[in-house]
This record gives sequence, structure tokens and C-alpha cells, in this order.
Amino acid sequence: METTVTETRELPLGKLFSQLTKEYVGTFTKRLEHLPIKRHYYPLMLIYQGKGKLSQTCLSGELHFDKVSVLRLVDYLSEHGCIERKQNPADRREQFLQCTKLGESYIPDIEKALVETNELCLEGLNTEEVRMLEKMLSKVTCNLHHQPQDTYSIEFIKKDK
Repeated sequence: METTVTETRELPLGKLFSQLTKEYVGTFTKRLEHLPIKRHYYPLMLIYQGKGKLSQTCLSGELHFDKVSVLRLVDYLSEHGCIERKQNPADRREQFLQCTKLGESYIPDIEKALVETNELCLEGLNTEEVRMLEKMLSKVTCNLHHQPQDTYSIEFIKKDK
């Protein structure tokens, strides 16, 4: 009789993903502790890549965040001088997000930290193994995507030692 993965696995995958996320975010943010902003690095990079044409609604969809969470992160980045809101001339109800010169100055450090953290995570894996990992994680995500879910939010807060 053949056993399935479900029958042999006792530890919830969520615990493994949670641990991986904490380790990844901790490693990534450690590389950026010299910046005056302390969070929302990836959203800042997305706003930069949007070249002034990314709306808060699109950012919400890209990040899979609710509108309130996106509003808070946009407020944070705006208060720290990293981004500006610009009214869409075609639809006054919509605002585009644009990096300021200050925000743009952080992008090389963010991109470098992202590359370094990814390389560290994938150390020892060959190209085929990386492709397979990406494929498997996409499949796992797709398996859950259409299931009923509760809404939740994850906050990562640096703890002083």
C-alpha cells in the first residue's frame, strides 16, 4: 500500500512557511538597517518600477494586501519622504504613486539586499532545483487560492535583543 505525503507529514506546512518567512524577512531587513525607513522596502521597489503609473488599488492587488494596509504603508512611505501621491488626470478619484528622489536613492540598496538574500536562500541548489522549487511553491499556492479563507494580516516587528 502506497502512503501519501499527507499521511507521513505531521508538521503543518504553514509552520514551515512561517519560519521561512521570518528568517527571510529578518535576513533581508538586516541588510537594510542602515536606511532611515524600517519597513515596506518591497512595496517601495514596486512603486519605483511603476514609474508614476501605479495606483494604490493596483499596489493592493500586486501585494495581495487589503486597501487599509496599503493606505498605511503608503502613508508611512509618504511621511518618510520616499513617495508622493499624484492625481490621475483622467480620473480624479484615483491617485498614482511616484517615488521621490529620496525614495529612488534607496532602490539600489533594496535591490542588492533582495538579490543577496535570494542567493543565500538558494545556496546549494542548482538551476533545475530552483525552477522545481518555484514550480512546486506555485502549485501549492494555486491549490489553496480558490479555497474559502478568513482574512488575516501578518505584521513583522523587529525585536531588540
